[in-house]
Amino acid sequence: MIENSNELTKQILLMASKMGARLWRRNIGMGWIGQSVVIKKRETVMLAPGDVVIRNARPFHNGEAGQFDTWGWKQVTITPEMVGTVIAQHVEIEIKFGKDRMSSEQDKWGALCERQNVRAGVARTVEDAERIISGTR
Repeated sequence: MIENSNELTKQILLMASKMGARLWRRNIGMGWIGQSVVIKKRETVMLAPGDVVIRNARPFHNGEAGQFDTWGWKQVTITPEMVGTVIAQHVEIEIKFGKDRMSSEQDKWGALCERQNVRAGVARTVEDAERIISGTR
């Protein structure tokens, strides 16, 4: 039995690979970048051992609000005029566990993906993700 969202994510990534899809975990958020200095002894600014000071700090934003937890592609054969040609189709899966709910930004991202014919959706189980990847959701 799957106990948490990290475990569910790992199972979904494994299942996707077995289906021939390539998915990666996407982390969305903000952090700080700049010159890092590790403080090894107490300084007059009252830093403790192990603290890190980022000089010339600036924010680093990763991803867009609402983007799903996983992204990648699944190869699809185009027919009839392109018979035999294999393409990669973009895949996005938002993984929710238990009572987790979609944010309004995620709802908007999902609607955008749907309008663009991206194989995208919410997975609460490995089987949900399988349906999204196979296009049978």
